[in-house]
Amino acid sequence: MKRRTFLILMVLIIKFSVLFSTEICSLELERDKIFRKESAKKSKLETKALAPVLTIKDISSNVSLYEEDNYFLDVKLESMTSNEISVIPCGNIVNSVSFSDFALGNFNLIVKNNETITFESKDNVLNFVINGNSYVSREVIFAGNVKIISGKKQKEYTGFLKLNTLDSKVILYNKVEIEKYLEGVLEKEFPSNVDLDSIIAQAIAIRTYAYKKSLSESLELCDTTHCQVFNGVSFKPQITEAVKMTKGVILTYNREVISVMYSADAGGATEDWAEVNNGNTTFPYLTKVVDPFEIKHIEWNYSIKKNSLLKYLGIKKDISDIYVSFVSSTGRVQKIGFVDKETKKITLVNGDKLRNILGVNNIKSTLFNIIKKDDLVIFTGKGYGHGFGLCQKTCIEMGKNDYSYEQILDHFFPNTEFANIYDSEIVMAKK
Repeated sequence: MKRRTFLILMVLIIKFSVLFSTEICSLELERDKIFRKESAKKSKLETKALAPVLTIKDISSNVSLYEEDNYFLDVKLESMTSNEISVIPCGNIVNSVSFSDFALGNFNLIVKNNETITFESKDNVLNFVINGNSYVSREVIFAGNVKIISGKKQKEYTGFLKLNTLDSKVILYNKVEIEKYLEGVLEKEFPSNVDLDSIIAQAIAIRTYAYKKSLSESLELCDTTHCQVFNGVSFKPQITEAVKMTKGVILTYNREVISVMYSADAGGATEDWAEVNNGNTTFPYLTKVVDPFEIKHIEWNYSIKKNSLLKYLGIKKDISDIYVSFVSSTGRVQKIGFVDKETKKITLVNGDKLRNILGVNNIKSTLFNIIKKDDLVIFTGKGYGHGFGLCQKTCIEMGKNDYSYEQILDHFFPNTEFANIYDSEIVMAKK
């Protein structure tokens, strides 16, 4: 009897072990399958990950978050990077979190709204507590809406939030549907209390920029001015409306996605790419266009002591004169001349280089003049930004004057056409 009981017990244990192993293997195979689909373009951080990379579809109890027809972007949240961050699930959908603990294995947990989960980077792993239990993992993925607290900053994100760790910092990525990304960028990059056609024009420009960048494995999309400032979830109805009206619409030139550029204020005329780049015709749609009517542009000035200016520029000689040496056809400064007092030799400094050294918020554009007064050098100028592509100031004024978004985009990006990222062919023609 004892022998029979022992044999039955052994059979049950073996069956349970086989079943458990099969489920774990199936989960890992499914994760690999979905990861290949979701990550055709791996981020730099994903490539460096030392632990198995978790994926999206199988970790989410919210199927509505992931739809086959949606186009997702991986946005590195550089503005929220810190050695310690807190994540607070929120919103009206069920939130889940998935991770692989070094000692305890794989987890896919439902998390309550408003429960604060703090992540700390120690020895390049994430340390955190959920439901009173401590965990250690290299990567964690949240599905659903979450608030992130990093220092004094707090923002809300939707989609999927991935946490890694690198150099004792918690690194965050937001896998977000491109239309939701647009809303978050528009809220930060463009006013919402302007004409709807102006907002739509900017939305299409933002979508085109993000889509173009996402196509390249070597280019990483971040949430700072290096790319486009992404503020997370937007709560402004007019922005949501502008995005929905043109879902998926981008700009193309000769059936290729264009490289969109835009700045706050071009000062009356946008810069010609080929002219200031030695005849380079890579971007034929980035050309000089003048305001269609009179517009009042930003005016600014900046003063600095001559000795301080020379120190910043690394010019150690005594200078007798400083002057604008060469400008483009739009009036933007290409070269500034510095005359050696003793030898009369001229040192030329690039206008963009000077702007970057002195600060782009001080020298707001290269549309400036130079005034010398005693020991001061005074820069007086107009406009704000590099001046290529769409001018946001003029875009807003054109909307006020009943220009359609098609006319606005045709003005700033001549000879381009509309296409849709969800279709293989151009689906809209410009009016």
